[in-house]
Amino acid sequence: MVGLAFYRSTVLAKRGLTIQQHNERVDMLNHKLYVMSWQCPNLMSWRHRGLHYPNVQILDNKGVHLSNEGYNRFACSIRGEIMYTEKVLHGNQ
Repeated sequence: MVGLAFYRSTVLAKRGLTIQQHNERVDMLNHKLYVMSWQCPNLMSWRHRGLHYPNVQILDNKGVHLSNEGYNRFACSIRGEIMYTEKVLHGNQ
């Protein structure tokens, strides 16, 4: 299972990227991971619901690390990912 990357909301100054440039790279990476997941039978991609286009502040003040709300949402997404994977691997037992 591969979790897809999510957008940032502030400029990554050390990399010299604008928000738009970074988010375009995220889109390209996510697309490549998604395509790879279709080519490899044992690989699945997972989009973290509520983290790609968040309606609340999920990143800290620096815009790099997850905030407390971001961690809570990420943990819920990972839980859903695990439950879905178990369902796919073991069927509806």
